Amino acid sequence: PKTRSWVVAPTYQTAEKVFREVWHSIIQNRNPERNVPTRRASYKDMYIETESGSTFEAKSADNPNSLVGEGLDLLILDEAAKQKKIVWEMYLRPTLSDRKGRAIFITTPEGYNWVYDIFLKGKEDIEWDSFNSPAWENQFAYPEGEIDGDLLEAKRNMSREVFDQEYGSLFTSFAGRVYPFDRNIDMGSYPYNPDYHTYCSI
Repeated sequence: PKTRSWVVAPTYQTAEKVFREVWHSIIQNRNPERNVPTRRASYKDMYIETESGSTFEAKSADNPNSLVGEGLDLLILDEAAKQKKIVWEMYLRPTLSDRKGRAIFITTPEGYNWVYDIFLKGKEDIEWDSFNSPAWENQFAYPEGEIDGDLLEAKRNMSREVFDQEYGSLFTSFAGRVYPFDRNIDMGSYPYNPDYHTYCSI
């Protein structure tokens, strides 16, 4: 009761995808008993207000000034990697402070950008959690898992980096690539040992 929640996406059209799922879960559910009583609900305005005083709205990040001033209990950033870091830090993060709200970032990785830094917080900061799920774990879309015909076709005909990003939910990079670089294998913390030779190559 009396909670305020937003879904924020790069555009209203993108935000509508998450709003649609909420709408069909609590306003037009196939099982009417699951519908939530509302005071006002407008799909056109992408706004829901329940009888218990809770609101859910869809917002667009392309107009940051419209994101100022509200205190939120829940913030969902959809397609977070396509949004600007400054929008999160200057406009959205402060909305969570008054109500000690939570944020959920939903996105496909797009290189090692600011969302990658936030992903790492989930491994280091007790207030954060992060995980990635490859497409084949979605048993509704790919009931055959990794051997699904559509996935195998995509894997055959896409570059490894694009497939890993779009289907494997992995952070990848295309810049400066010389060999199949894997951050989890080819990087690490190696203390300096003066007994080792030092090499430089170009």
